[in-house]
Amino acid sequence: MNQPVRILYVDDYPLDRELVRDALEKEHGGFELIEAASRLDFETTLAQGDFDLVLSDFNILGFEGLQVLEAVRATGLNLPVIIVTGTGSEEVAVEALKRGAADYIIKTPEHIQRLPHIIHAVLEKKRLEYERQQAEESLRASEARYRQIVYTAQEGIWMIDAEGRTTFVNPKLAEMLGYTVNEMMGATLFDFMDEEGISIATSKLEMRRQGVAEQHEFKFRRKDGAAIWTLINTNPVISDNGNYLGALAMLSDINERKQAEQNMAASLERERFLGNLIRDASVAIGVGYPDGRLGMCNPAFQKLTGYSEEDLKNILWNSVLTPSEWLESEMQALADLHRTKQRVIYEKEYIHKSGKRIPIELVVHPIYDADGNVSQYYAFITDITERKRAEAALQEYNIRLEREVEARTQELQVAQEQLVRQERLAVLGQVAGSVGHELRNPLGVISNAVYFLRLVQPDANEKVKEYLGIIDTETHSAEKIITDLLDFARIKSADRKSAFVSELVYQTLKRYPVSPPVEAVLELPPNLPPVFADPQQIVQVLDNLVVNACQAMPEGGRLTFSARPEGQMVAISIMDTGVGIPTENLKKLFEPLFTTKTKGIGLGLPVSRKLVEANGGRIEVQSEPGKGSTFTVYLQVAK
Repeated sequence: MNQPVRILYVDDYPLDRELVRDALEKEHGGFELIEAASRLDFETTLAQGDFDLVLSDFNILGFEGLQVLEAVRATGLNLPVIIVTGTGSEEVAVEALKRGAADYIIKTPEHIQRLPHIIHAVLEKKRLEYERQQAEESLRASEARYRQIVYTAQEGIWMIDAEGRTTFVNPKLAEMLGYTVNEMMGATLFDFMDEEGISIATSKLEMRRQGVAEQHEFKFRRKDGAAIWTLINTNPVISDNGNYLGALAMLSDINERKQAEQNMAASLERERFLGNLIRDASVAIGVGYPDGRLGMCNPAFQKLTGYSEEDLKNILWNSVLTPSEWLESEMQALADLHRTKQRVIYEKEYIHKSGKRIPIELVVHPIYDADGNVSQYYAFITDITERKRAEAALQEYNIRLEREVEARTQELQVAQEQLVRQERLAVLGQVAGSVGHELRNPLGVISNAVYFLRLVQPDANEKVKEYLGIIDTETHSAEKIITDLLDFARIKSADRKSAFVSELVYQTLKRYPVSPPVEAVLELPPNLPPVFADPQQIVQVLDNLVVNACQAMPEGGRLTFSARPEGQMVAISIMDTGVGIPTENLKKLFEPLFTTKTKGIGLGLPVSRKLVEANGGRIEVQSEPGKGSTFTVYLQVAK
């Protein structure tokens, strides 16, 4: 089942919100609308929510859609923003789109009815753009990974377009044909063939156009006029709609082998000629029988296996020379040779007389008897030890490269997270002053109103008192958030003086009394030396630590204050018996905007550290999940 689209809707006009809500509810659960009626609601909800899209009215009291757009962009979340308005102009619409808005809608009943369609279109555009970016990154990575393989391959690689023009050749192919790469680019296949080759290539062109991959032997004409035979594997390139776009071919130089085959076929004295060829060839050649006996083997074969010609007459190729695990695949290859009566190419291993295993490639051809049946085989055997080493080295290189790419990707992710955090902190610094001024005044009015109501209604019922307490608590929480914002944006210089630790703890508990189910325990030595610090700032630090400790003990527990001298410092510890802090979060505790709480913006501990450092001290934390946490503040001893 598809998850609904989560939308953060910013609008301070209730009737407009109702109009938009009705339009989206017709989608039967396709949308989840989270509404924000003010700037504070918007910023708080945006920081806490996981949204797919932001929908904002252009004109909001003290706020406008372009500011909403800038705030969303500053988060780095890449959320699409749709601006809606009832009084917008074409110039405003153009400006919104230039600044990155996904769309701009005039707020009329007809336009609002199209809102679900517009939202789906915007999200689909975002999805397609993301897939395009992923595809491009994957393509670049693949291109870099395989470029070296293509350019260092020992096989010729040739690409042509639908008209047969060369679009790519690797250095090995250019070397095979005696040209440079640039000389071959743009030339057609026919430029490298004689009349016979052109006739054969033309006859196979229709098969390629129909998407048929093929393997065949083909003769090309080198630049110096010499002929060269190749084993060519051709794969056509077909578009999604079935059109022939060209072909990719892999070519192996089989000139020597092909020449030998043609000479043997042309010779009337096949057996004598074959014997001479086997004895004189530099490549290992052997003749074998289906029952496992070996016939003639040339010196190169003897050198490859370590056996003499006399030894080879008395051993079986399918037992002494061949490891048992290769027999099944070899029998299958030879069965294909008997069935098709054509040569087969396969790889296996030989067991050298010394016991060493040698990887080889065999090109096995049939020899027919008078009735046309396969009676013998002759094989060209190549030691591919070096090739196997190169393949293993290439595989190892690919694995190492993938690991390096993965490590680099992780580094880039960390750098990106740091950049996003820096951008968010820059925004905090810009808005902290105005937010504090604009919000502290109404919060003061609310606090005074609560105080007045309690004063004039001392006998109010318990429900009224409960709600007045809630208002007072939430006002205090909002005031603390504003204080954290301002303190983080600009830390005042410390007014340091001599102060007693016991007095600092007393002032902290006076500001934030600890009540059941949490029990406060004081373990403060009477002869503790005074510290040199700003009392107001240190009380603020201890206040933050006490609030955090109490929140970590929702079911109750013990909050212990202790202190001890350590050289020229005094260590003040606040230890709780709460839920503790996961190991992976310990390194992030003092990072701005990091929080695991449902409330708060993650500035309490960063502000506390800045205050302690401004007083020439430091703050440390120790914690174990399920056993509690201890925060220790180190301050200089007063002289």
